Amino acid sequence: MARWSGGRVAAALGQVQFDDSDPLVDNSRRLRYGYLEAMQSFTEQLYGAARFSAIDAPGGYPLAGQGNPGEFFYRPSLTEELRRLSLGFGYRFGPPLVLKLEYSWEWGRMLSGASRDQENFLGAEIGLKF
Repeated sequence: MARWSGGRVAAALGQVQFDDSDPLVDNSRRLRYGYLEAMQSFTEQLYGAARFSAIDAPGGYPLAGQGNPGEFFYRPSLTEELRRLSLGFGYRFGPPLVLKLEYSWEWGRMLSGASRDQENFLGAEIGLKF
């Protein structure tokens, strides 16, 4: 992580090893993931943020992402790769109150070769610290 006046940048990379004792099927998977994010204050109240994240799952893994989790839980589809780019703005009304707006684009590929597009997200949030 690096910081400067009014902002910061952070990144991480990691790996997950999944295995089980199923004698009929090899369910082991090795997933790689990472992100790069930055935040910058424009004024005392207004700030912006950006984040790019990625997951690679060779052999497929049930990743819900921002898709429909209802169908996901009944018939898990295996995803090989998932990417997300998020851009957001926040406004600090005062120490206890903040408004956040975010838009995220998400895309990827299923184990079957099918595309995981059109899973974008628009969100607004009001946070109150007490």
